[in-house]
Amino acid sequence: MSKSKGTGLDPLVLTEQYGTDALRLGLVIGNTAGQDFRLYPEKVAGYKKFANKLWNISRFILSQDFKCCSYGAKTLAGNWILGRLNQVIIEVTDNLANHHFSETGNLLYEFVWHELADWYLEVCKFQPHPEMLYHLLINVLKLLHPFMPFITEEIWSSLPNQNLLIIETWPQPETNLIKEDLVDQFKQLQKIVTDLRNGKKDNRIPPQEII
Repeated sequence: MSKSKGTGLDPLVLTEQYGTDALRLGLVIGNTAGQDFRLYPEKVAGYKKFANKLWNISRFILSQDFKCCSYGAKTLAGNWILGRLNQVIIEVTDNLANHHFSETGNLLYEFVWHELADWYLEVCKFQPHPEMLYHLLINVLKLLHPFMPFITEEIWSSLPNQNLLIIETWPQPETNLIKEDLVDQFKQLQKIVTDLRNGKKDNRIPPQEII
């Protein structure tokens, strides 16, 4: 950004338009140490969509009927997402300790949107597991809090019997729950589903049509 060239952006204006959390992500993700990077309103707007996605994910999870506190995996998808969560906890913790903030933000973005939302939440619509979803939400909010403190604290306030998120303990990985063979099996299932979707699209077959 250059004041003399008139290419500067007013952070207060961006905050008003897209929210402070979206601006924080826009400043962090894609910003590598020692490198210049371009900040533009469309980038911040994209992270506002991510904030909305997180809000909708949370609303869906909190609408579920919780019957117990156990979140043990019951299905292939459950083992996959639990393994991925703990892998992400390990990677995020290591990245933050080494000041790799951009990589951490991008990792969390990909996990929340493209793994939790795009895959596991869809599976839960026909294989419900509210306790697993609640466990995932708690940990996702903790991991995202350094990057998106306002929306995560607001969502956290909707959870039962919780303190402020900012004083909660950092998630600790349960390495025994990372079952690489089951993670790989679910990845194979993802590839099959993706190939089928692409095949239908290429042949102009409606997504809902059974072949």
